[in-house]
Amino acid sequence: MKRRLESRLEHYKEQVAILSERYAPYEKAPGMGESRGPADATKLTAEQIRIAREAVSKVDGAAPFLRKHDGEFAAQLIELFDAVAPVVRSHL
Repeated sequence: MKRRLESRLEHYKEQVAILSERYAPYEKAPGMGESRGPADATKLTAEQIRIAREAVSKVDGAAPFLRKHDGEFAAQLIELFDAVAPVVRSHL
């Protein structure tokens, strides 16, 4: 049981490190929280579209685990994912 718990703990520590790394640029971005209005998808580069699709795919794999998590950060990430994923999948 102890080994199983240690393994799960290590897995979650890795997930925290990954999510923290992804979150860091947003934490430092100027004007965070301010809305610039809707993005014009026709002005996005192929690289920006690829990055958006890849990000949604990565979070999609973690979403079932995050939905079971009680933390506020997980809830906010799922809320963001639920709002963004359909747009990325259908328009980009």
